[in-house]
Amino acid sequence: MPAIMSLPRIDTAQVKGQRILMRVDLADPESPFCEYYLSEVASAVEMLLDRGASVVLAANTGNPEGRGSLPSLQGLIEPLSARLDGMKVDFLASPLEDLEKLSDNSKVALMENLAGEPAEVKGDKSFAQSIANHCDAYVNNAFVASLLPYATLKHLPGLLENYAGPTLYQKWDSLSGFMGGKQRPAGLILGGLDVAGKIELFKKLMPVLDTFAAGGVVANTMLKARAIGVAESIVDNGMEVDSFQALQKADLEEIEALIPVDHVIADQVSRKAKVKSLSQHSVTDGFMSVDIGSRTLSSYEKLMKGMASILWYGPLGVVEIDKFSQGTKAMLKTLSKFKGNLILAGEDTCMQALASGKEFRFLIPDGRTLREFVLKGSLPGIQALGR
Repeated sequence: MPAIMSLPRIDTAQVKGQRILMRVDLADPESPFCEYYLSEVASAVEMLLDRGASVVLAANTGNPEGRGSLPSLQGLIEPLSARLDGMKVDFLASPLEDLEKLSDNSKVALMENLAGEPAEVKGDKSFAQSIANHCDAYVNNAFVASLLPYATLKHLPGLLENYAGPTLYQKWDSLSGFMGGKQRPAGLILGGLDVAGKIELFKKLMPVLDTFAAGGVVANTMLKARAIGVAESIVDNGMEVDSFQALQKADLEEIEALIPVDHVIADQVSRKAKVKSLSQHSVTDGFMSVDIGSRTLSSYEKLMKGMASILWYGPLGVVEIDKFSQGTKAMLKTLSKFKGNLILAGEDTCMQALASGKEFRFLIPDGRTLREFVLKGSLPGIQALGR
């Protein structure tokens, strides 16, 4: 596994009287992750305010190369203010111009979506310099955005005193502890789509794993790789050999690897589907596996309860349809009581976690960010810190 570097942390810095530019993860008000990100941001802002600093928040959301307009962050002013006990939050509609004019009396300000600034997206150092001219220090609290080569993430650490914020270093510690084998026994749950990416993660993490469980298309592909009938189930036919080899390697590494022994099956992926419970490995002709069965769930729960740390990336069934999401929901309910290091990753898994109403500490909704971190040991925006 890659060596884990130490991060300069804001909790050890003297920031009284300073204006801090803090990079954060945010989502537009319509996103299911909006409130989750706001809670992270508000907690970090309160920490800085309590220590006598003022804060300018910067974030990006949406695809600047996609069709349609990018979401505005102005709709977050009111809910962020509410989380800060009614404190005024200034909105910088034109990030550079409004930052230059920002009053010294401003305690908290939020820039408009930086994904709408071409110079930011292109990684232009002069854009970062224009921001640095009006700030005293930089804090990166944006774990997900740290994947991007944007100007503020890339260049501000070289222009200002710089630190990791609490959200970033807590997620860093959690993932680094898992990857470094410091929290054994360790379990990995992989589900959903993107079989190639997830098999790559599985292989990378094998040296620090003790258990493994599969769901979704990952499990279907592994079942087919072991010559178990999957009928109409969705599989990644190009990944059968890799899946078989990964399971073989897991056996050699003495990793207890489980794949489904029973299923919830349906004749189509639809709310009107004919649904059955099937108490066997192989899927009945004309049907597809859409969720793990009760015996599989029980074995997965028992397996993971004995772990000190768990990384779960991807749902166990077709969670877009409620009756196919019961395995994922039940597993989340079980793991909500887990006392060890639990990391949930991927949009579908994290959406289900938030919808459950249970409290989960470490969510990484963007699967690309997780993959980059695991495969390379860091993220570009994090590597820039400490320069």
